[in-house]
Amino acid sequence: MFLSQVEPEPRKKRRTTITVNLSAQEALDACVEMVTVNGRPFSCLKDSGFRKILDPVLTSLNKASAGPTVTVNRQTISQLITSKAKKLRDQIRAEVAGKLVSLKADTCKRIDRHLMGVNIQLVKNCKLCLRNLGIREFHRNHTGENMKREILGILEKFGLGVKGLYSCTADNAANIQKTNELIDKEARRGYAGEEELDCECFYVSAMFDGYEERHSSGSFSDERRESPDAEKEKKVHRLRCRQCCWFRKP
Repeated sequence: MFLSQVEPEPRKKRRTTITVNLSAQEALDACVEMVTVNGRPFSCLKDSGFRKILDPVLTSLNKASAGPTVTVNRQTISQLITSKAKKLRDQIRAEVAGKLVSLKADTCKRIDRHLMGVNIQLVKNCKLCLRNLGIREFHRNHTGENMKREILGILEKFGLGVKGLYSCTADNAANIQKTNELIDKEARRGYAGEEELDCECFYVSAMFDGYEERHSSGSFSDERRESPDAEKEKKVHRLRCRQCCWFRKP
């Protein structure tokens, strides 16, 4: 009777363990994605719940690897983001080298912050590709001159200049329209100094084949007229004008 009243000791629960197929680089990339794509703050890297998940993974990775110790904190992830950003800039720089691109820019206001986004479109392997170049926060007025300066600064980081711009797309805001006018003047000045070109697309056709036009009061020079191929070259030039300037009459 006494023995039957003794309660058996509860069995200890087995600790379930699993094997996760995860490399050290994948763990670091996941942390980078969390604070960039997902928009989480750097402070989440030291949250107690997140560390309970991440620390055992890092411990196992460091034991299995003979390389340097993998650590995840604000400093290491910041450095990794900087190196990845530089790699992406170099990749975009290689893509746009020697190509014409279409520029798109717009501004917005979020609470008390003024932001401007800049991206480009280009053709790669017969496909239209979109590349975001950057987002800048404005600490001064959104004037056309200030926006032009910021846009040209962003383009310079990727090895682009006004000569590599085929078009600029924007809304009908007054400051955006003024920015486009200033960028267009920069492009014209780069090819013809202070002279006004008679053809809106002259600098585009010159970009394609380095065609040098002797500009003299809107017509070909006498030396070019005397050439037997002058009329043929003129027709080719007009054809290119019609292809990229639909409003230009032949």
